[in-house]
Order: sequence, then structure tokens, then C-alpha cells
Amino acid sequence: MLSYRSTSQCVPRDQRRPRRAQKKRERADAQARRVRALRDYARLSRLLLRQRTASYIEVLYAENELFNAELVAVNTLAERYTQLINVYKAMGGAGWI
Repeated sequence: MLSYRSTSQCVPRDQRRPRRAQKKRERADAQARRVRALRDYARLSRLLLRQRTASYIEVLYAENELFNAELVAVNTLAERYTQLINVYKAMGGAGWI
């Protein structure tokens, strides 16, 4: 653990920030893919319910998973916009209180 800390401290801050931003973008992309997959899952479970090959519990589970994934995606997007607004404020953006 000590070698990791000393190695990470040797990397200048300006080089660490792009990596963090890239990781955040990758995480947001992964969340978007998860939401798309869960939308398909929910749609297919509703279709199977109509064909009477799935139970209503399966549909509820699929829709609950989709809802949770959408909440995470929205929170991530809100965090991203908040960070962008903070950058504008720090640069002296007009109209910010």
C-alpha cells in the first residue's frame, strides 16, 4: 500500500484529473448501457406476461431494477452538470449567484 501511495503522489495532479474524468465518463457510459439493457428486460418481461409465460412478480422485479438504474443514471448526470456549473462559476461566469 505504501508503494501505491508514493507512486500516485509522484504523478502530477494535472495528469490525474483527466484519468478521473475518463473514469467518470466510462462509468456514465456503463450506466447508460445498463439502463438500455434493463429497458429491454422490462419490455420482454411484459411481453412474456401477456403471453402468460411469466409471472407478474418477474415484471415487477424487472421494472424495479430499471427504476433503480434510472435513478443512478439521473444522479450521475446531475452530478456532472453540477460540476460543470462549478467550473463556469470558478471562471467568473456571468449570472451566477
